[in-house]
Amino acid sequence: MKTYQIENTISGVIFGNYEGETSWHALDAFARDAGYADYQDACAQVPAQPGEIIAVEVTGEAVEG
Repeated sequence: MKTYQIENTISGVIFGNYEGETSWHALDAFARDAGYADYQDACAQVPAQPGEIIAVEVTGEAVEG
């Protein structure tokens, strides 16, 4: 299973890392953790702008800064 970082592209808030076979599975796990049935349910109750909430795969590669 892969790990994805869920974040809000507008506010910059990082919600955490969630596992899933795909980014959509990770978004479902994120939504369930917040008390929703799945990501679709969360979007129906708390609409977001397109591209506002994203799931980026965590590769484990070191980044120099």
